Amino acid sequence: MAAIPSDDRDIWVRIGLALRQSLGTETGYKLWLTWSKKSTKFDEHDAEATWHSFKDQAVGASVTLGTVFYVAKENGWIDPQREMPDKVQALDDTHFVAFEGGKCWVFKEDFDPELNRSMLNRMGVEPFCNFYCNQKLAVPQGESFKMIPIGSLWFDHPARRSFHKVVFMPGMPTPDGCYNLWRGFSVAPIPGSWSLLHHHILDVICAGDISCGEYLLNWLAFAVQYPDKLGEVAVVMKGERGTGKGKLAYFFGLLFGEHSLQINQSKHLVGNFNAHLRSCVFLFVDEALWAGDKQGENVLKGLVTEPTIQIEGKGANLITAANRLHIMMASNNEWVVPAGNRERRYFVLQVSDKHIQDKPYFAAIDHQMLHQGGLAAMMHDLLNRDLSAFDVRSFPWTDALDEQLLRSLDPAMQWWMDYLGKTHTCWEFPIRGVISEAFALANGTYNSKSSETKLGMFLSKVVPGGVKKVVHASVAGAKPNDCYQLPNQTACRQSLIKQLGLKNDPWI
Repeated sequence: MAAIPSDDRDIWVRIGLALRQSLGTETGYKLWLTWSKKSTKFDEHDAEATWHSFKDQAVGASVTLGTVFYVAKENGWIDPQREMPDKVQALDDTHFVAFEGGKCWVFKEDFDPELNRSMLNRMGVEPFCNFYCNQKLAVPQGESFKMIPIGSLWFDHPARRSFHKVVFMPGMPTPDGCYNLWRGFSVAPIPGSWSLLHHHILDVICAGDISCGEYLLNWLAFAVQYPDKLGEVAVVMKGERGTGKGKLAYFFGLLFGEHSLQINQSKHLVGNFNAHLRSCVFLFVDEALWAGDKQGENVLKGLVTEPTIQIEGKGANLITAANRLHIMMASNNEWVVPAGNRERRYFVLQVSDKHIQDKPYFAAIDHQMLHQGGLAAMMHDLLNRDLSAFDVRSFPWTDALDEQLLRSLDPAMQWWMDYLGKTHTCWEFPIRGVISEAFALANGTYNSKSSETKLGMFLSKVVPGGVKKVVHASVAGAKPNDCYQLPNQTACRQSLIKQLGLKNDPWI
C-alpha cells in the first residue's frame, strides 16, 4: 500500500471500504489507520468516524481487496511475482501468444529492412521453446537454483503478452483482448503542393478525360479516408512500358507504408498461400496476371468485391478475415482483366504515351514528391477531399473497358459477334451448316442433336424477341433443312450492345 497516495480523500475512502469488506473491522482498521497516518491531512477522529460510517454502506462485491491492488498498480506499483527478468522481458517486447485457426501460437514482431516494413511471424509453441532452449536463467527452487530456458520462462510467465485474437482493423478502436495489425499511415498530412503527380494523373493516367480523372482522385481519397472498407472496384491501367503507370502506384503506396504491397507474380495473388494480404490495404498488381487464367479469374473477382477473404499461411489452418483491399493493376498486355457483361469491378484506363521514357518529366515528379513535401500534401488533400456524393461502384465506362469486355467473350459470343459483323443478304441460316462450320467448333466436339439444342438456347438469349424455326422442303431428294429466322441485323446488333453494356458500337 506504500504506492497508494493517502492524501486523496476519494482514494482514502475507497481503500478503507475495500479493507473493511475484505479483512474485517479489526485487522482492516489497523492496516487502514497505519497507511492513513502517512498523510499530512490525517485526523484520527475523522478516520474513526469515517470507518464506522462504512457499516451503513452496501458495497456488495464491487469493492474488494482486488481494489487495493488495482489502485496500487494505477499508481506505479509492480507485483514482484509478475516482474520479468531482463532477458525474459526482451522476449515479451517482441513476442506474444494468441489463438488463431483454433490453435495457440507464438507470434514474433519483426522488421524487414529490405522491404522496409514490419512483419508478423507465427510459430508453434514447441518450435519457439526449442529455439531458445540454449539460453537459460537460474531460477530459485527452494534452497537451490534450477536452470530454465528463457523461452519456457516467458511462455509460462503470468504477465506475458497474450491476446484472444489477431485482427486487422485500420483506423478503428482495437477491441479488448485483440492484437491489431494496423500500424497507421506512414505519411503525416501537411498542406502543400503535389501538382506534378496530380497533373500526371489527369493528363497521362486518365489521358485528359476529366470524368475519369475525377473518379480516380475520388477512388484514391476513398482508400485513404476509409482504409477499413473494401475497395470494391479495381483500377486497371493499360499502356506501354515507360508511360508512368507505376509512378502513381509507387507514391500512393508510400502513404500506406507496410500496409501497401506490390506483387509481380500471379501466385502471390491467386495462389494458395496468401498471408501477405492479411494486413494489406493498397495492393498494386504489376504485370502479374493473365486474363485467360480461368482459375485465377474467380479468385481475382473475389478479392475485388467479396467482403471477406480466406487467408492461408504455410503450415497453418485456413482463417477468414475482413477484406480491406484496394487494388490497382498495371499491364502492357492487350488483354488484362476478364471483364464480363455490364462490368462493375474494373475501372480500365488506357494510359497516354505522351511522356513515354521522358526521364526529366518523371525526375521532376520524384523530386517534388520526395523532397518538396509532395507526399504529405497528397495525403492532406486526399484526406480532406469531399466524398459525400461519391459512389465507388459508379465509374465512367471507357473505351478501354469496352476492349477488355470484347476480349473476354466466350467462344459462342465471339462467334455471334463475328456473324453480326458480316453482311448477309438473308437473315435466315441453316442450322446444320452453322453448327458444323462455326458454333460446334467454338464449343467442342460436334454432335448434331446436342449442338442444335445449345445453339437454340444461346440464340434465345441473344436475339431480340427470340428466333423462329422454319423447315424448308427438300430439293432433289435432299433432306429437309431446318433454319432459324432472325430479326434484321441492326436490331440484333443494338440488342447485343445493350446486353453487354458496351459504350461504343464494336462494328464501326
